Amino acid sequence: MRADSQLVSILLVEDDPAQMNLMCRAFERSGNGYDLRQATSLAQSQQLIDQKCPDLIIADLVLPDGQALDLLPCQNRLAPYPVLLITAGEDTQIAVEAMKRGAIDYVVKTAKSLAAMPRIAQRVLREWSLIVDQQRAEEERTRFFSLAIDFLMILEFGGKIKRVNPAWQQKLGFASEAIVNQPFLDFIHPDDRAAVQEHLSQTTAVESPRRFVSRCCRKDGACLWFNWSVVPHPAEKLIYGLGHDITEQRQAETRLRTSLDEKELLLKEVYHRVKNNLQLVSSMLSLQAANVGDKSITEILADCQSRVTAMSLVHQRLYQSQDLSQIDLAELTQILANDLYQASGLCRDQVQLELDIQEVPLAIDKAIPCGLILNELLSNAFKYAFPQGRTGRVCVELGRDSQGLVHLAVTDDGVGFPPDFDPDRTKSLGLRLIRSLSRQLDARLHMEQGERTGFSLCLAV
Repeated sequence: MRADSQLVSILLVEDDPAQMNLMCRAFERSGNGYDLRQATSLAQSQQLIDQKCPDLIIADLVLPDGQALDLLPCQNRLAPYPVLLITAGEDTQIAVEAMKRGAIDYVVKTAKSLAAMPRIAQRVLREWSLIVDQQRAEEERTRFFSLAIDFLMILEFGGKIKRVNPAWQQKLGFASEAIVNQPFLDFIHPDDRAAVQEHLSQTTAVESPRRFVSRCCRKDGACLWFNWSVVPHPAEKLIYGLGHDITEQRQAETRLRTSLDEKELLLKEVYHRVKNNLQLVSSMLSLQAANVGDKSITEILADCQSRVTAMSLVHQRLYQSQDLSQIDLAELTQILANDLYQASGLCRDQVQLELDIQEVPLAIDKAIPCGLILNELLSNAFKYAFPQGRTGRVCVELGRDSQGLVHLAVTDDGVGFPPDFDPDRTKSLGLRLIRSLSRQLDARLHMEQGERTGFSLCLAV
């Protein structure tokens, strides 16, 4: 390209001295500053072009040794310079043909037109600059289309393919002529066509971009997955689209999903077997208790059986849950409380069980200690709070506070704790187990005293 500080180089090709002189004087008078070179024949013109490529050639159509058409490049190629033809009136048909070959314009020879040549030259140079910019933009688009590894396409609003890049041929195996001018839906998997048609219809109807995923069919029948982005151009009635091949990603997702399903099945089987083994231990403890004559030993075995049952219940809920990493503590609390209430043998007219619980998802490493603590607190309340037919209520509360901490409390309005009761010094296995599990959970254990007595637990999850 010519730098702005350089003169505009113009080659004048004219075999008539008077007309050449008229044009030269017109350029000199314009005062714009031109580097004018003159030639009177085709051969001389070519020599000057070889020496220095001009910014503009103004040439008489008919020259002594040929026609100015020979200064134009081969058809379908852009010349490195614009060619403005000057013709006699009878040569206009030839001039029109010359424009088809690449001449930028033609001017019929008159004294007036030759005198106005500087103004005409300026117009032609502006037009040529636009043509060059358009040509370069088209070359860049063509290069982009050719080198892109993603699918690029231009569709008509009706869904017919107008243009695609070579990636289509490389990945789908079809020749270009088998793709262009064919309906886009012909290359979409039959099961996806209705959805794709809906996306295209929405794209043209609301004139907004759309994204969707579909399968494309190769020539050999195999399918590839693509993530499509389509943008409408309402003025041209065209849709511009880009398709990114996500086949490997989808295959990896399928393999991962299969692997996860297998692991979930295996984990469920583990939970199921642990639950069965714990139930077996519970049954053995029950049988052993039935064959022991000592009442104190029977009670110890019954307490152990209750703890094993609590652990078994956690594994049972995990086995039945869709989420194998956590369970709902509220559901576990409700089942465990009702089971222990029924096993206590207390009459509903004597002791009522009240539950005020909210849903609290809990990870398995916290669910089992919480279940054991709940088992100990409820067992103690049912055993010792209502002696000799005393009536009352056992309350279980579960929920979260504003900071997200979980609060679990088991209280009753029974006989309460002995006056000298110290939970930190008691030798009771149940309370020692509660303290140990609380430390394991990094939870705060608090003894409740007043109208209702019991314990509350506060932990972060």
